[in-house]
Amino acid sequence: MVGGRDMADLPIPIGTTDPGEVVVTFADAPRGAVAGHVTTARGGPDAEASILIFSTDRRYWTGQPFFGDSNKPRRIEIALSSRLGAFEFSNMRAGEYFLAAVPDSEDVWWTIVGQTDPELLAKLSTRAVRVAVNDGDHVVQDLQTIK
Repeated sequence: MVGGRDMADLPIPIGTTDPGEVVVTFADAPRGAVAGHVTTARGGPDAEASILIFSTDRRYWTGQPFFGDSNKPRRIEIALSSRLGAFEFSNMRAGEYFLAAVPDSEDVWWTIVGQTDPELLAKLSTRAVRVAVNDGDHVVQDLQTIK
């Protein structure tokens, strides 16, 4: 933490001014996890869904590249459902998240993976499910694919 801000989530500019108090905390507590199943509007498993989990705090909806960059947004993740519609996100930082399942498409992957799109996340947030994750929690939340 630098000046009360988590360095793992948002960049901390270092310059000629004092960044404030720096606190380093080491913990061995397990991180949280979110899992569930995705169904179609008809109620069957959706084996072709992309599941997105992203922070409810818009400050974490950065436009930085997602893969291959150590500064990638750490509170935005994407996964594919299994053939039975199952999904899981592990090693989640404690916090409030939006969780949404959308039809798998190259457009969704590029928009999220290539460059985080705050407009897409804002649109998804209106139809997403909110989940709270605490260290050590294993949250189970089933979803229906958003069309």
